[in-house]
Amino acid sequence: MTLMETLARPPSPVVMTNSQLADALMRQNREIMRNGLRKAGIKDSTLEKLKIFEEFAPNAGEYLIASMDLSHRMMMFSTVKLQERALAIEEEYLDNATLDEEIKLQWQQAYNEIVDLIGKNFERTLAATQAMAKMMGGKDDEKAAKPQTKFGALQKRKPK
Repeated sequence: MTLMETLARPPSPVVMTNSQLADALMRQNREIMRNGLRKAGIKDSTLEKLKIFEEFAPNAGEYLIASMDLSHRMMMFSTVKLQERALAIEEEYLDNATLDEEIKLQWQQAYNEIVDLIGKNFERTLAATQAMAKMMGGKDDEKAAKPQTKFGALQKRKPK
């Protein structure tokens, strides 16, 4: 077969399933996004790290679950690091009787900000967990929203 015959020959039909087509489109979409981020000034090393997210799961629900799990782990790690810093500030500066009061006040403000961030991390993690549970089909009725405790069950018991 000559070069001219190869170029003139009609292409053989490629049969792709919907799943294969969707995978190809997703790969192309991710590559377009990476190129756009690269043009916006994002470093290649950062883009390589973002590739991890591409392999989480084949569908949106599993992706959300996997990314929520990763987010929780990262939030727990950052909260632990914040706690370590707060303890270090407390031990080295706030409990130091020889430190100037003005300097101590500045360290107290830093300590308070760290403790506030720890609380915000907890609230954000809790809100995200509640949102995930709701997305995964949690019921909106009162029984699902408020679990019964022994005390609550005793209070609501009707007399015989």
